[in-house]
Amino acid sequence: MADFADVQDVRDRWEGDIPSGSDLEARVQVRLDDAEAILIQHAGDVQARIDAGKTTAHLVKVVLCDMILRLLRNASGITQESAGPFSRSFDAAVASGKLFLIREDRRRLGMKGQAGSVSLSEADDALACPLRPNGDQVGWIA
Repeated sequence: MADFADVQDVRDRWEGDIPSGSDLEARVQVRLDDAEAILIQHAGDVQARIDAGKTTAHLVKVVLCDMILRLLRNASGITQESAGPFSRSFDAAVASGKLFLIREDRRRLGMKGQAGSVSLSEADDALACPLRPNGDQVGWIA
C-alpha cells in the first residue's frame, strides 16, 4: 500500500467517479503502489527528501496522484480520434498506459537539473565502467 497517497487522494482530484469497492478503486490502488515504487526508484528515499526540505509530503502526494490521473484521463490509450471534420490527438506517452514522471514532477520532488539518472552504487559503476585487462576502469578519468 502506498505510504504517501491513497485512493481518496486520487478521488479528490479526479473529475470522474471512483466508486468504493469497485474494480476501478482496486486498480487505482494497485497503480498507486506501482507509482510510488517508480517514484522511489527515481527519487530515492522520499522521506529523507522531505526531512531535508527538498520537497514536502503534500508535493509527493500531488506527484503520485498526477501520475495516476494521467492514466485515468485516457484509460483507453487513445492517441488520436476523429469525428467528421474534427480531430484531436493525445500525448503518446500518456496513451501508452505507462506510469512516468514528467519534468514538473521531478522539480516538485526537488530533483532539479537532473536530465537523467545517475547510479551511485558501486555495483552499477562496475557494470558501466568495466575493467581493462590491466585493471584500469574504462571511461573513468583519474
